Formats: sequence, C-alpha cells, structure tokens
Amino acid sequence: MIRSLILLVCMIQLSDANTISLKELLASTEKNNALMQAIMHESLALEAKNLASSASEPSELYGSLAKAKPDLAPKADEYSIGISKQIKFGHAQELEQHIARFQNQAYVLDEEKRVLNFTNGVKDLYHQHCMDKENYLDLKAAYGEFDALFKKKQKAFELQEISKLELVQLQMEKEKLFGEFQRAEMIQNLSKANLFRLSRHNRAHHVSCADVYRIKKSVILPKERFSITKQAYEKRIASTHASLQRHSMPLDSVNLSMQYDKELDIDRYTVGISVPLNFTSKKSEQERVAAMHENSAISFRYEQEMLEKNVLFDKLEAELIGAASTISTLRANLEGHKNTLLPLVYKSYTAGEVSALEYLLGRQQYHRLKQELYLEKKAYYHTLFELYSLSETKDNQ
Repeated sequence: MIRSLILLVCMIQLSDANTISLKELLASTEKNNALMQAIMHESLALEAKNLASSASEPSELYGSLAKAKPDLAPKADEYSIGISKQIKFGHAQELEQHIARFQNQAYVLDEEKRVLNFTNGVKDLYHQHCMDKENYLDLKAAYGEFDALFKKKQKAFELQEISKLELVQLQMEKEKLFGEFQRAEMIQNLSKANLFRLSRHNRAHHVSCADVYRIKKSVILPKERFSITKQAYEKRIASTHASLQRHSMPLDSVNLSMQYDKELDIDRYTVGISVPLNFTSKKSEQERVAAMHENSAISFRYEQEMLEKNVLFDKLEAELIGAASTISTLRANLEGHKNTLLPLVYKSYTAGEVSALEYLLGRQQYHRLKQELYLEKKAYYHTLFELYSLSETKDNQ
C-alpha cells in the first residue's frame, strides 16, 4: 500500500515536471529568440557605423623631395613635410551623430514591434492549442460514452429488443463521432507541434492550459496605445530637427596645417588655415529644404498610420465584444441542453418513448453547439492577441 502511494506521488511529480505553463514557455521563447538577438546586434552595428561615419577625418601627413641645381652653388636636396587636420566645431560632429542615431533608434523601435507581435503570436498559438486540446478531450469523452451505449444496444439487438435499423443508425453515428475524434486529435497534435516549434521548446512537455486567459467582454488596455509607433515618430522628427540645426551653421569646420620647408640654406616654417565658404554653395540650403520636406512627410505618414490603426482597433474591439457575447450565449444554451434536454431525451429513448433518430438529433444539436463554442473561443483569442499586437502593449494578465 505504501509502495503504491509512493509510486503515485512520483508519477504526479513527474507529470508536473513535464508540464509547461504559458509563463515558462514565454521565458523559454525569450531566451532562445533569434529575432531579439538579431535586433540587439543590429542596433550595436548601426551605432558603430554612425560613430564611424561622423568621426573626424584622419590627419594628413604630406611631403615632397626635390633636387636643386643652382648656378652659383653646389647641388643640394630640398624637401618639405607637413601635417593637416580638419577641426569641426559648433557641435557639428555631435549633431551629425544625432541625425543618424535618432533614425537608427526609430528603426530599432519598429523592429521591437516585430518582437511584440512574435510574443503575442506565441500566446495566440498557446491558447489555440488549449482550445484544440479541450475539444479533443470533449470528443474523446463523447465517443467513449457513445461507444458504451452502442455496446449495450448491440446486446439488445442480439436479444431482438431493438431493430436492425436502429442499430445501423447508432453504428453510423458512432463511426461519424470516431472520425471527428480522430480529426480533433490530429489538429491538437499539430497545434502543439507548431507551438513548440515556434517557441523552440522541448516537445516532450505537456501544455498546462490552466493559465488560459479568462474570456471577458471588456479588455483593459493602457490609454496610451500605439506607444512604440509614437516613440519611433518622435525619433524621426528629432532627426530632422538635428539636420536643420546642423545645416544652419554658418561655419562648421576649419582646416589647420603646419609645414616645414628646407630650401638650400633656408629653413621655413608655415602655419595655415582654410575656412570653407558655405555661402558660396547651395548645399546647406538644399539640405535644410530636404530636412523640412522630410519632417512634413514623416508627420503626414504618421497621421495616416494613426488613422488606420484607430479604425482597425475599433473594428477588432467590436469583434472581441461580439465574440465574448456569443460565447456567453452558447454557454447558456449548452448548459440548458446538458442539464435538461439531453437527460430528458436519453431517458425517453431508453424507455422506448422516442426513436433512435430523435435521440441522435438531440445529441447532434448539442454537439453542434459545442463545436460553435469551440470555434468562437478560438476566434476570440485570435482577435484578443491581434488587438494586443495592434495596440503595441504588453498585457498584464
């Protein structure tokens, strides 16, 4: 007896160890997410490129060598050597870094939306599998109950208590139910495989499904929705402002040079400076024009994107409320069938008051309602995680 209890406890513990929850699955997904690793390295690469492109030009070392043959003096070597360096000032270098850095940060924020969408996709697959699993177990139980009834009716037929027609009707219903049960098993195995493949988790585990989100008509979302898109927009606008500031500078750099010349018996030291005359070129002016147009284009694009997002958000929210309402109605209908209609039909059938066909019609109606509920719940969860992805928020459930 004690040995049996110990064995039972060990089996329960082993079962729990092989069961994975949504939280554990998401932790595993985050740890093994190649997309997150790619974004991190891409962000570092973009920053390195930014620092490289905005860095000052290296100093230049130059020189020359000549042979001199003067008329009244012996031949001699002449040479010169010098160094030059461009020096940026007025925060020109810092502004150039800001221009690219803000654009890179906006790009990384857009990539973060992909990570959020991926996470919500994993959550959706988790819930889809749990619904498939629930449907499979329901059909398995229904098939087991009907198979037990069919065996009783087989004995009744052998005793000539029911007709051949009634037995054939029951057999056809049993075969139909078996086909649906097998199909449900295949679907739940496939959804589990897809879930573990996407999350890169060990397929030997069982899915808990004890932590599926509760179905409710209203989902609380932060007031500040589309926050990532807004942050990316602000970064792009900041980049255009930095560009305007950068190309409005009247003087952004000078070139300094120092040179030593050896000419026969003369030593010459030279210090030079060159200043770019920006007013003689329209380059800075056109850069400012480009920045202003880019600023307007970003603003208009953001306005259109927000309009489309809000329309889609309202649509998904309405679909979610509608699905929750339908689920509530279906559950009430199923309770009525399960607690009242089905027991009454079964009792009448076993008492010989109704035909097998009437009994089967009652069961089929109940089964149809269960399938509607199953599909509606899958649609609800799919819409829910679409809504989370669209609103760019992480749920707190």
